[in-house]
Amino acid sequence: MYDTSNRVLDDMAYRLTNYIVSELGYRALFFPRDCYYNIEVLQGNPNAAFSHVLTGYYAGIGTIGDSHNLISKEFGPRVRWCRS
Repeated sequence: MYDTSNRVLDDMAYRLTNYIVSELGYRALFFPRDCYYNIEVLQGNPNAAFSHVLTGYYAGIGTIGDSHNLISKEFGPRVRWCRS
């Protein structure tokens, strides 16, 4: 289920990005939930260093816990994040 939910999240974020760009006419970037699989990918593509946790924190969604997960008031640490 872990891999399946990751694919669903990535697909949803990709579709949302396409909608924002093609239908609404805004600029948007797609960032999958896991942006890299190894250090070579990260070195070759610095965009892969995008942090969903820090984005949520700076957006005011919650605080960062000791285990580096975003903790929201409504759901605590039990949330999966993806962005577009």
